[in-house]
Amino acid sequence: MSAAKILVVEDEVITSTAIKEQLNQLGYTVVDKVASGSAAIKSVAKSSPDLVLMDITLKKGDIDGVTAAARIREEFKIPVVYLTAHSDEATLDRAKVTEAFGYIIKPFADRDLRIAIEMALNKHRAEQLVEEATAQKLAEHERTEAQIKASLQEKEVLLKEVHHRVKNNFQIISSLLSLQSNSIQDERCREVFKISQNRIESMALVHEKLYLSENLAQIDFADYIKGLVADLMSSYQVDSDTIDIRVIAERAFLSLGTAIACGLIINELVLNAFKYGFPEGRSGEVYINFCSEDDGKFSLAISDNGIGFPQDLDFKHTESLGLQLVNALTAQLGGTIELNRDKGTEYKITFTEMPREGVVPY
Repeated sequence: MSAAKILVVEDEVITSTAIKEQLNQLGYTVVDKVASGSAAIKSVAKSSPDLVLMDITLKKGDIDGVTAAARIREEFKIPVVYLTAHSDEATLDRAKVTEAFGYIIKPFADRDLRIAIEMALNKHRAEQLVEEATAQKLAEHERTEAQIKASLQEKEVLLKEVHHRVKNNFQIISSLLSLQSNSIQDERCREVFKISQNRIESMALVHEKLYLSENLAQIDFADYIKGLVADLMSSYQVDSDTIDIRVIAERAFLSLGTAIACGLIINELVLNAFKYGFPEGRSGEVYINFCSEDDGKFSLAISDNGIGFPQDLDFKHTESLGLQLVNALTAQLGGTIELNRDKGTEYKITFTEMPREGVVPY
């Protein structure tokens, strides 16, 4: 290991010469010896010593040793060992604040000087090692974080592509059903195909919303309801002057499985209102109300002011595939369903969010 390079800052010429000679005999290299604080700063910038021996009480008219040491530590990160014979308490207190690497009381023996210098150098090397290790760990952390971010972005792109393809596949199935229904003369059969199309399109809409969303795990359900209602009205060519659909939906984000289950429920109950609530061109209103309740529950109500649900029919035990599907999906959500027949028809479904790993309704 090469000899440590040392800068001596001492305003007494005889003392600085003696210290230089002492350092040379101990095997150190004296890069410079100066008599003032400002000269010390300039010399450090020029010679880049490994350590500075700094007299605390330099002559007045220039910056003192404490001020010079503070600047050297701040600007150049070089250890400073104070040289002192005596000083007032205030100066010593200021010197402690600069985080000096040691003190040597003049006059000092070779052994004391070597110990002070080596302790300061070792402390400085230890600090450098800690800084290097911290910087390396930080760099590794940043690299890992960048890799994770890149991986997440890649997965996000792939997941978007999955939603896009699933939506397209649903659209293909819907189109095939539409083409097939064109060759069917029986109106009841054609209606079955149309209902199946609407169910498929309600699921496709969820994937479309997720594909267009920044959040690929959850869907803005209020926005989804509005899109679903618009599609149903278009599919069944509902005259908004005859049947008015009113949506009151609190903004909430639901998982894929929950959104699809709720979307299918809305699809079935709104279609029932269109088909059975307003016979012979009767006008009226359909309401969809979605909101959050206490304990993380949600409430979904679909109602109309039409002719009402038959009093003698048990909606939980019926041959209607649509109502069977509504009851099954409600059970899948772990929810409850109530039917109010007092004024028209109102279904109220209360449920909690399905777990992410829950079964998707298809």
